[in-house]
Amino acid sequence: MASGKGRLLGLLGGLVLAEAKVQAVGTPHPLYRRVVLEGEGLRTRSWQPGDKIQVLLPSNDVRTYTPIDWAEGRTTLLLHAHGSAPGARWTETVRPGDVVRFVGPQRSLRLGGVGLLTGDETSLGVAASARRLGVHAVLRVANVPAAEAAARSLDVSVDLAGSDEEAAALLRERAAGVATAVACGGGAWIQRARQVLRAAGVREVRAKAYWIAGKTGID
Repeated sequence: MASGKGRLLGLLGGLVLAEAKVQAVGTPHPLYRRVVLEGEGLRTRSWQPGDKIQVLLPSNDVRTYTPIDWAEGRTTLLLHAHGSAPGARWTETVRPGDVVRFVGPQRSLRLGGVGLLTGDETSLGVAASARRLGVHAVLRVANVPAAEAAARSLDVSVDLAGSDEEAAALLRERAAGVATAVACGGGAWIQRARQVLRAAGVREVRAKAYWIAGKTGID
């Protein structure tokens, strides 16, 4: 069943929704799709790293994604296929030529002054968008080889860890001299990361939950 937000956006249509066409779909790993969108609906909108767009899926559900770049009417999204939720189904079926309707860009994460970012698989897009600001990322992921392939396809360097303990150790190492950090992705890792970062002396930790176990489409 479609979400209430999706039904509302569908009814409002062109009053709030912009459109772009899928120009290319790359598959760096079966769990990921790198989707390039292009269209006039992208040219008239301003964007900065950390912003989000909310996509109205073919199922009339709404899912949030972080554009990796935004220039000359073109943007790139990294989609993660996990489970059987609407976002995962769209990730597996999106094809060149599809029309994508969306709201945004909208402010999501403030990356100005941030020295370190941590998250999970769903944070690879924002990690790639933050690279132009010199922000390094430490990601706690379930499938390291898959995330490595996705990161290579985006030409972004990140520290990847397959366990909480390994990720926490990397965070402690990278936190030296960092005053402000961002923790995003799953709610459980955000809680652990905030503890580690604060214990390491990071004064400000900006948090943004993209998902929480047992809930869908929270952003």
